[in-house]
Amino acid sequence: MTTYLELNKQLTFDESNIKEQVHRFGVEVLRPAAAELDPLPPEQVIANGSPLWEVFRKAYELGFHTSGLPEALGGVELSPLARHIYAEEMGWASADFAISLGVAPFPFNFAAMGGNPALIDEIVRPFAEDRDAKYIGCWAITEPRHGSDSLLVGN
Repeated sequence: MTTYLELNKQLTFDESNIKEQVHRFGVEVLRPAAAELDPLPPEQVIANGSPLWEVFRKAYELGFHTSGLPEALGGVELSPLARHIYAEEMGWASADFAISLGVAPFPFNFAAMGGNPALIDEIVRPFAEDRDAKYIGCWAITEPRHGSDSLLVGN
């Protein structure tokens, strides 16, 4: 299998660093938690004390949740290739966690893009400063009669 190192041997220090950091996170945190959670029913996955919440806390401790925010609002400046590497390493480690952690910042990123100073102060900045995973957003595409469900005729 070809990886980015075979495709691009000229990774910057930051790109190499993000690759190593996210890969290590995937091996040490995501894969073990995914293996533990996969056989469980949904109510146990989201229960208090579930490994799910520890994964979110560890991702937030590392600041992974801020990767989509502008640097001025607490985000991390990543090159386009570094963003690709980040997403690929997360997906390699655990597709389910890559998606969950990937959509958790959605409402906060959208609020940041809106530029409303009140929303930025009330919602975006607390999210950017969060290292305990107190602020976890979602992508409401899986709710009944939302997302692709709303396109179905006869609903």
